[in-house]
Amino acid sequence: MTHLSELEIVDQIEGALPPARAAHIADCSVCRAKIEQITEALARAHAVEIPEPSPLFWEHFSSRIRKEIAEAPEPGSSGLPWAQTLSWQWLAASLVVALLLGAGAWRLTTRAPDTPATVASSAPLNAEDPSSIDAGTDADQAWALVQSLADEVEWSDSVTADLAVRPGWVDRAALDLTSEERKELLRLLKAETRM
Repeated sequence: MTHLSELEIVDQIEGALPPARAAHIADCSVCRAKIEQITEALARAHAVEIPEPSPLFWEHFSSRIRKEIAEAPEPGSSGLPWAQTLSWQWLAASLVVALLLGAGAWRLTTRAPDTPATVASSAPLNAEDPSSIDAGTDADQAWALVQSLADEVEWSDSVTADLAVRPGWVDRAALDLTSEERKELLRLLKAETRM
């Protein structure tokens, strides 16, 4: 037969163990020793006299409880009204999604330095007439957006934000020009240096 489980030992001490399992105790010295140890411990615990606290304890205890309840903040007044409806996990997940979307949008709007520079202009450029340069670039909506955003940024802010042209980018852009664009660039530079 198997030894008594902890629950069966407790049942035996309380007198609730079924007689079929109680017969095991007469034959098993291990289970009998466990029951005797627990019975002795309970007898020693019952023999200890625990003094009753003074009547002042209960009066002070009651007043302390009332004071703590009165000073406790009202439910739902954490200072963050949305904190009751959203858990911190949802808030963190929302922030991560917002950061990923922002990074993706920024990545889509920036051009890698290896991407060839192209200028789409329907109007012919004339170095002697600066308004023709503005007319050609104004026709391109993307360039108009860049111009409107650049008008709002101070030069010192763009340098601080590392938005300035990096060394070598002008050379790379010049190398990406077609032969017709290079000829036009050379003509424009000559016209500007004669002024």
